[in-house]
Amino acid sequence: MQIAPLLPVTPDQAVVLRVAERVREEGGRLLLVGGFVRDAILSLWGRGSAPKDLDVEVFGVPLPRLRELLAQVGPVDEVGASFGVLRVRGVDVDFSLPRADRKVAGGHRGFLVDADPSMSVAQAAQRRDFTVNAIPADPLTGELLDPLGGLEDLRLGLLRAADDGAFIEDPLRALRGAQFAARMRLEPAPGLTALMGAQDLSELPSERVFDEVRKLLLRGVEPSRGLRLLADAGLLGALPGLASDVLDVAAPALDRWVASDLGARPERSLAEGLALLLAGRDGDPG
Repeated sequence: MQIAPLLPVTPDQAVVLRVAERVREEGGRLLLVGGFVRDAILSLWGRGSAPKDLDVEVFGVPLPRLRELLAQVGPVDEVGASFGVLRVRGVDVDFSLPRADRKVAGGHRGFLVDADPSMSVAQAAQRRDFTVNAIPADPLTGELLDPLGGLEDLRLGLLRAADDGAFIEDPLRALRGAQFAARMRLEPAPGLTALMGAQDLSELPSERVFDEVRKLLLRGVEPSRGLRLLADAGLLGALPGLASDVLDVAAPALDRWVASDLGARPERSLAEGLALLLAGRDGDPG
């Protein structure tokens, strides 16, 4: 299976294609990664909207040479050169080297990052949170690379950790699992709920917790799935202010609220979703 090759529809996509061609000439390979590929596959299957945000990884090109290649396109901003991430000024795309993350301290940011352009695609995929987000694609050809079986998991509607050991090192991934379940109607693969339940959400800053809840409410097509996954993992109690009857009352009320909204929910709808979630009440948000 493959997706359509990337087209220069937007300025960002045009830059990615130019850089991909230059990287190929150097003997390396630029790959689309993460949610863009996942959403492109779902859109192809009629199960989601067209992808938007681009993320790429560049294999086989050392960081200094990548910087030179990007400079041929525009001024380079070194937003994360210490862990292998560069940007072209005015382009909303991270150009990242494949890397491995090592947990050295508590919290979502307590990692040492080792960037390595010689890393294999399979090795790089293992640092991803879920297999459905670990399906790289070649923007020049549309070829899909699937080292972790994420394509089959996506087809079956399963949410599976890309690597169990890496998953439990980052507590944010438990919340991301809940909002992905809500957004794409995914069911946890065997073992995922236990991995989520082993996480300590108290390590996370409140703004990161709120951001994942916001995505669940504003992007979720079935919020109850995410809430039930958190409940099954024993993590609902880690979210402050939730009513005790959140699953019995708030979850179905949120599903009805989402179903009544024919389009994407704007940020101003967040207050409605939070009211239903925190108060656990039924009602008409309209």
